[in-house]
Amino acid sequence: MKKILLSLSALFVLAFVFAGCNANSPKAVAEKWLNSFYHMDYAKAKEVSTDDTRKQLETFESMMGMVQQSAKDEAKKIKIELKDPVVNGDKATVEYTLSNDPSPKTLKLVKENGKWLAQWSKMDMGGMGGEGSPADLNGDNTGAAPDTVMAPPADAAPEQAPTADSAAQ
Repeated sequence: MKKILLSLSALFVLAFVFAGCNANSPKAVAEKWLNSFYHMDYAKAKEVSTDDTRKQLETFESMMGMVQQSAKDEAKKIKIELKDPVVNGDKATVEYTLSNDPSPKTLKLVKENGKWLAQWSKMDMGGMGGEGSPADLNGDNTGAAPDTVMAPPADAAPEQAPTADSAAQ
């Protein structure tokens, strides 16, 4: 009985050690980052992000702070399916799909100081709040948070009413 208990304990320790080593794999980092990002847990996503990605997430987080709780609850229902990563030295990519958007997407990862980190920017999603992003939970693909109105660019020329001269042309 004592040998069985000792064997089971050793097996448990080995499983724990192997699980700990695997936490720094590209797939594990991608899974943590993607689940955190799409479930709007940006603090957790920043834990496995490059410095530039952390800055992007901080901006994104401040914009998404206006999202209603019901949208955040909906975001937690999103399931992410990852394919095996493609590793090339200190860089990797992981293709994934979302339960609410089956089109394939790719997350880039880089190895910095021995750790795999997500390397993401808002441009990776076709701009802020691309299709399938948390900002698109209202289903309009504008990237705007619900109840948000998009203003025209500041450098846009104002529309002018036709004048008598322009109407005659």
